[in-house]
Amino acid sequence: LFSATMPPAIRAVARRHLHDPVDVVASRQASTVATVDQDYAVVPFRAKVAALARVIATTDAEATLVFVRTRVAAEDVGQGLLAQGVRAATISGEVAQAERERIVQRLRDGSLDVVVATDVAARGLDVERIGLVVNYDLPTEPEVYVHRIGRTGRAGRSGRALSFVTPRELGRLRTIERLTRSPLAEVAVPSPADVAAHRSRALLDRVAGRNASGRLDAFREAVARHLAENGQDAADLAATLLALAVGDAGGPDPEPEPVAPRPRASGAARYRLAVGRRDGVRPEGVVGAITGEGGLAGGDIGRIDIFHSFTNEAIAPEIPPQAWRRIGAARVAGRPLRIKPDAGPAPRR
Repeated sequence: LFSATMPPAIRAVARRHLHDPVDVVASRQASTVATVDQDYAVVPFRAKVAALARVIATTDAEATLVFVRTRVAAEDVGQGLLAQGVRAATISGEVAQAERERIVQRLRDGSLDVVVATDVAARGLDVERIGLVVNYDLPTEPEVYVHRIGRTGRAGRSGRALSFVTPRELGRLRTIERLTRSPLAEVAVPSPADVAAHRSRALLDRVAGRNASGRLDAFREAVARHLAENGQDAADLAATLLALAVGDAGGPDPEPEPVAPRPRASGAARYRLAVGRRDGVRPEGVVGAITGEGGLAGGDIGRIDIFHSFTNEAIAPEIPPQAWRRIGAARVAGRPLRIKPDAGPAPRR
């Protein structure tokens, strides 16, 4: 019996079907990759998608591998990333092998930046470009953790492994630390300001090369004309252009994600979505789709009630008219949201 890891379920199969088996282990189960920096962040369940998007936006890794527990979670997280403009794909046990191979090849050749995967689908995945592994869902078995983080730091290259931990999972994290003999450092999730600063640095690093390429006369004339006509300071104009280039539209700082689900927001409008428990919908998938397509902040989303065939959600302020079509066409768990105002329960006959 060959297996990359030996969690209890596989050991039970061995006990049932093998006679006097002997364990042959290629390496110590508690070993971890020496070239991988390991840390964790305490992230509330409903804030995970937004936190993941900001981690990806600020990483210097060429490619990222995100681990989740279930197929439904993989689809929700993948859709949430796509809604925020991340080049992401999903692989799980239900994805055909040929399609998995195409996705892995895209990750290798650089046409894909992020793969969201379940443990079953990520067996043997070996891509040198993977510089970051994110445990979106903390594994239940320390052996699985070791296997996951081994997907980075390959061929002598350095890598990083970041684990999202809900407040209730800190005990499980300590168990992983003891068995792997590798303490993890706590880090903060990047803020929107961190994302803007990272993108600004990356853009400014390209200035010297673009300046050396020449053909800037038309742009110099446009800048000089704007300064003369508007009386704007040159440094202020440069800062504004940089903000526009990195996608920062300004306005007040976004609210931080709540640590726990909030009660229904005062004055919030209630909406009904055409997806529910029967579709495998999870709160973070709904939040990611609405914030990504509607241009809303995580703090605008209030209480989410998921029922069998639909979902009710509080959103404050009300959704702008121009965002209706984008949100309605967004998909969660493979189904369009088809958002509409919630009229309450239908009257009984």
